[in-house]
Amino acid sequence: ANHRNSYSYVGTMASRASAVVVFVICVYTRLATPFIICSKRRGIACHSSPWSHLSSQPTIFQVKVKVEMSSSISTANDGEPTGSDAAQSLMELASRHFASQALNAFVKMGVPDILGADFMSIEQISGLLDEGISSNSQRRNVNRDGLLRIMRLMAAEGILEQSSAPINGSSSTEEQKVTFGLTAKGNLLKSGGQQALASVVLHWMEKPLWNAWAELPDYVAGDCVVEQGNEEAGKEAKNALPFEKANGMSSDDYYCQENAESLKNANEFVRYISAEEERAVLSGFNWSQLSGKTLLDVGGHQGKIMSLIASKYPGIKCKCFDLPEVVSSVTALEGVELLGGDIFDGDLPSCDVIFMKHFLDKTMWNEEQTIQILSSCRDTLPDDGQIIIAEAVLPDDCVNASGANRLHLYVDVLFLLVGREAARTETEWTSLVEKAGLRVDWITATSAPSCYMIVLSKA
Repeated sequence: ANHRNSYSYVGTMASRASAVVVFVICVYTRLATPFIICSKRRGIACHSSPWSHLSSQPTIFQVKVKVEMSSSISTANDGEPTGSDAAQSLMELASRHFASQALNAFVKMGVPDILGADFMSIEQISGLLDEGISSNSQRRNVNRDGLLRIMRLMAAEGILEQSSAPINGSSSTEEQKVTFGLTAKGNLLKSGGQQALASVVLHWMEKPLWNAWAELPDYVAGDCVVEQGNEEAGKEAKNALPFEKANGMSSDDYYCQENAESLKNANEFVRYISAEEERAVLSGFNWSQLSGKTLLDVGGHQGKIMSLIASKYPGIKCKCFDLPEVVSSVTALEGVELLGGDIFDGDLPSCDVIFMKHFLDKTMWNEEQTIQILSSCRDTLPDDGQIIIAEAVLPDDCVNASGANRLHLYVDVLFLLVGREAARTETEWTSLVEKAGLRVDWITATSAPSCYMIVLSKA
């Protein structure tokens, strides 16, 4: 559409006063989600499997038109919007990528680092960009109008604060100096910080992953194919994942080959999510009630979670169980006993409570294997024992999903691009554990959207 065009709503009522139309732009970002990462397979007490999880949610760009009239807006009997309101809502949905792409430009130009703790005008920011003080060492010819429009959107997004001050004491609104500074949320986008959320923005918005979205319709319809073979032996079509179709190679090959910057962004985000999940595990369960008991982390890799729990709750006897070759490479941890073995041998170390983090993900095992693992855990525990699982959980009620539940609906679709299995819903978890002679005591969200706490006991 021509950028000069604008949308407006005109209401006329024969017996009413004219409508008052208020346009409100509300833009907000939801960060969180998945990543593509080339890394070593996670050490687990079983056959090696790829380690991939997490999550996030695309940026949302809402443009709301609020119509205040003496008459009520037309709605269906169940309260859902109809007519122009439904059309407006649909436009909001279709425009959500506008803010994510503007955010990508904002981060990629290095504006968060340029601003730092200061408030600056467009002229000041442009000057620093022109001098190449951001991520590019070459001088630039900055499009100041484009920069201003992105900065406005970031202010509406809550990434920036906007301030106006008179020029030379003038009271005229036309002679105001506008400056921008980072909000608390915007500060998370600066490089070098512990949270380093700029990495997920750059990762999700780069062309390989972004272009894969264009192949999603064909993938779902069963028409996403690529040719393999050569002219001599003959070529044949094979089904392909959206990422593979868009880039001519799998996501593993792309991020493991000659794309160091892409891999760097992915790995930075992984480190951030891992730290968030560790904090979520510590705060998502009342570990103090396990004082005097033995806690076993099945598939605990290098014992990081058990080490954190042992240091905070020394009354708990913590054990980490994984493949012998995994635990043998781990330096001794204070308060944690490292034990080697194979979960499928059916001989787990004795314990009172079992913990598993991202160990029962669908990418790891089929349902039969998962039930076997859970059954082995049940047989190891005393009658009052518990199993604590830290995993992503999808909502059963998608219409009313909110918070972390809603976030995972976005992430779940993103997983389609790289062929990752969906997380289980609450109902699926309940059905699964029942087949292993267990029951769900409770499922609760934590501060990390990718890490719910699921507590099980013997049925």
